[in-house]
This record gives sequence, C-alpha cells and structure tokens, in this order.
Amino acid sequence: MTGATPGGELADEPDGRPDDEPTGDGVWGRTVLLTRDAERGRAFATQVRARGGYPLLDPLQTYGPPASPQALAVAVARLAAGELDWLVLTSARAVDALVEAAGSASVDVGGARVAAVGAATAARATAAGMAVELVPERASAAGLLAAWPVGGEGERVLLPLSALAPDTLVAGLSAFGLVPERVEAYSVQPQEPCVALEAALASGALLGAVVTSGSTARRLADITLGRDRAPVPVVVAIGDTTAQHARDAGLTVAAVAPQPDAFTLVMTLADALDEALEGIPAPAHPDTAHPDTAHPDTPSPEAS
Repeated sequence: MTGATPGGELADEPDGRPDDEPTGDGVWGRTVLLTRDAERGRAFATQVRARGGYPLLDPLQTYGPPASPQALAVAVARLAAGELDWLVLTSARAVDALVEAAGSASVDVGGARVAAVGAATAARATAAGMAVELVPERASAAGLLAAWPVGGEGERVLLPLSALAPDTLVAGLSAFGLVPERVEAYSVQPQEPCVALEAALASGALLGAVVTSGSTARRLADITLGRDRAPVPVVVAIGDTTAQHARDAGLTVAAVAPQPDAFTLVMTLADALDEALEGIPAPAHPDTAHPDTAHPDTPSPEAS
C-alpha cells in the first residue's frame, strides 16, 4: 500500500530490506525521485523498493489540451486523408492527444509511415491502431535521427509535440530534405512539488533524481537551485537531449540512461549513486523525519 499526495506519490517501506549490512546497491536506503506520475512510474517504484530504496514519483508539471485544439484536429484530418508521408511520435502522451483529437479509440494514419522514439511510445501507438515501422535502438531524438532511412526528400512529416519541446527533430529532418510540420499536441504547466517531495528536499533526504524531459529538468532546477536549497547530489537524464537541457538549467548530470525502461533507469541511477556517494550513509527517510509527509499506511486514491 502506498501513500499519495496531489501531483505525486511517496512509496511504502522498501521490499526485502535486509536486516544486516546493505546490499551495496546504490539505491539502498536512499530516497530517489522519478519525474513521472504514479501510473507511469509504478514499475520504477517497484524496482527501487525491491532494492531497498524509497521512491518518490512527481511529474513536477501538469498536462492539458493544446492552445489550439482545432489545429491538432486539422492535422489529424490531413493525416487520415493521406496528405502526410510520416508521423513521428515522441511520447505516449502525444499518442493519447491524437486519439482524443480523432474522437475514436484508433487513429487513421492514411497510409503514412509511423516512427516512435521508444518502445513505450510504440506500444501505445500500436494499441491505438497504428503500425509502427521505425523505433530506434537509442530512445531519443538523436537516436531517431540516426536511424532515419536514407532518401525521401520532400516527404511531409507530422510532429505532434508539446509546446515546450525543442526543435531538435524539426531541424534534423529538415536537414535530411524532408518537410516537417510541427503541431502542438498538448500543453505543459509547472506545478508545485508534492508534500513528500517538499519534505525530502527540505531535509536533504533526496539524493537522486531521474529527469524524463527537458521541461522536467528545468522544473527540478527551478524548485531546487532557485529556492536556495541544496542541489540534488545525483541527477540522471533520459537521453542526451534531456541531459543537455538539464545542464543548461544548472543541474549536474551524473549519467545518461540509454533507455527509458524502469530497469535501465534504476540501474543507471544506482550505479551513479554508488559512484558519487560511496561511503556516505543515507539520511533519515523523509517519512520519519517529517510527520506532515503522507504516511505509507495512508490509502492511496489510485488504490481505492
């Protein structure tokens, strides 16, 4: 059972915590953050608990409809009419936005070829009735560009992105001679950290964080570096682009996870924690250090 707070979640006591010496895994006894919500971060939380750590889940931002839903609806209609040659999907959230704009459980791509930046996005697209043709080995914009097939000059590519997404793909595809068409699929707004994360930041208990996008990296920098708090000692980024945005925001990136799956994220973070904090004991867990933090025995709304 887990305790949840608005916008985030504090996981329960770690599973299988040893009674004697620590296992040596970098997350053992340490509080770590993944900038995803409780649903998308559940596998990460499970893996951290299994290794004796305390996972926090907080997306640090909220998502809403695009500023111009009509523009997205027009793009979806053009896609179905066969006016576009490629559809590039960079997140599961973008897939959901297309489904909503299409007004059905599936999206008609009108014969366009479909590329997805990673396996999770590809799976969501497949569930929405799209046949995904291209998924790069390295789940990032740079990885997708590196895997892009040769040729196709003049082909039109639809890119449903958030308003805050960088133009990495637009620039890269343009350099290949393609014609990218960017449309805002969803909006992103910052939100205050959940109670559990606030407690961990205030006590200095948060020792590691995985940032999942440039916008979450900037938001983490805002709520730490911008508020006279001690920086999070170990930051891991998903992909090179996110890592660069994190550095530009003032964060020190300890490692870059090559894939966004839960196992890879936890192991990358664990290795980085081991290297950076070897011999430094973990501070008190924020649940015991701060009584106002959601208690692990409090039923979570998701579980009820």
